[in-house]
Amino acid sequence: MKIDQIAREINQRRLFVRRDKVPVDGKMVYAVVMAHPEIF
Repeated sequence: MKIDQIAREINQRRLFVRRDKVPVDGKMVYAVVMAHPEIF
């Protein structure tokens, strides 16, 4: 899956909701993946 597709799924399934209610974008997904490569 591409990062944008992952972000779309996260938002549709409401797996993560930011405090400011802004939808998760690909940049945020990328940042988490790069910060925690052992999980992915």
